[in-house]
Amino acid sequence: MVTEEAFTQRVRDFLAAYTRRKDEHGDEDESLQGDGVAITKALQRTLVDAGLAGLTYPAEYGGQGLPRAYQEIFTRESSAFTLPTYAITISHGMCLPILNDFGTDDQKARHLHKIISAEEIWCQMFSEPGAGSDVASLQTRAELDGDEWLINGQKVWTSGAQYCDYGLCLARTNVDVPKHEGISMFIVDMRGAGVDIRPLRQITGDADFNEIFFTDARIPRGWLVGELNVSRSAPADPVLWRRAASTAYSTSPARPRARATRPRGKPSPTSTSAKRSCAM
Repeated sequence: MVTEEAFTQRVRDFLAAYTRRKDEHGDEDESLQGDGVAITKALQRTLVDAGLAGLTYPAEYGGQGLPRAYQEIFTRESSAFTLPTYAITISHGMCLPILNDFGTDDQKARHLHKIISAEEIWCQMFSEPGAGSDVASLQTRAELDGDEWLINGQKVWTSGAQYCDYGLCLARTNVDVPKHEGISMFIVDMRGAGVDIRPLRQITGDADFNEIFFTDARIPRGWLVGELNVSRSAPADPVLWRRAASTAYSTSPARPRARATRPRGKPSPTSTSAKRSCAM
């Protein structure tokens, strides 16, 4: 294992080569539209090549398998620099740890390394019209039909759904129990049949948030995450979701208008958000 001193120097060298200090260009961030996502993906690939992505995740799933102290080093050293990570805040801050902790071996083998490298970007489908953060009131249904789950319902305020590959969706799987029970979590292909993503246009003209409509959307039976109907146990526990959301956003301040540049001819960070998401 690399020593903490050698790792610290590696981080400093990377930051000097591929990023810029915040005070050089002000407090900027990248857009979720067009080049902003591409810049995030490019930097994340560079982090992978440098051995600085997925620091605390198992090596067998594309991580570095390092102790938490190494993540703390990266976070400390990068705090004075800008990194374009807003587009993967949910992907890395919520979906990656939930899949790592509660996913099946097959789910982890298929997806974790792609999430770490940003080859796949994920979203979470939690809020619903009239439900908001009240998970017990959600109406989206998932019914087993042979070897597939059939999903119907609506989600709202889903960040970045328009560019995401997959998402984690909470759905009601048992209607014959109290409403705070009978809720399960599923992986959803965001480009699959029956998944209709409708951007919510903001006053700026951007559309960072989306409505999602499920109409007989079919997913494989094996895309259930965690146990079925275990609402008060992770990963479908609303308390866990709120805690995960708090972690994801705690390093992701309000996003100002975008301006992406490429100093030194390399992918240029323009973000103040989610240092943890870039390297964890």
